[in-house]
Amino acid sequence: MEKKKMSNRTLMLILFPIMAIVAAALIFGNYMAMTWNTIISRFFNHQTYRIEKIDDSVQIDDQYYKSDFSDEAALTEHNAEVAERIEAEGMVLLKNEGSALPLSTSADNKAKVSLFSV
Repeated sequence: MEKKKMSNRTLMLILFPIMAIVAAALIFGNYMAMTWNTIISRFFNHQTYRIEKIDDSVQIDDQYYKSDFSDEAALTEHNAEVAERIEAEGMVLLKNEGSALPLSTSADNKAKVSLFSV
């Protein structure tokens, strides 16, 4: 008795739903594992972190972001100085030479001036 060869179409009709179910199961399993990772780690006695005692004579720099200022008041004062400098550099003095200023307005044409862009 001779075996019939399966066509590509039939193979795809069988494999596609199986692969879709497997992919959906993997996505759902990954979501559940990420949601419950703490409980899963505790169940299998996995260590997620470890605290080690270091000799007191060793100096450890444990400050990740170091401030250039001694306290919050010095930081606030510096921020105020920077803001004043930015304001001073950003101000523009407009000279009225009669042609541009004052802006003429009418009921149809409302004059608008943008202080920060075009």
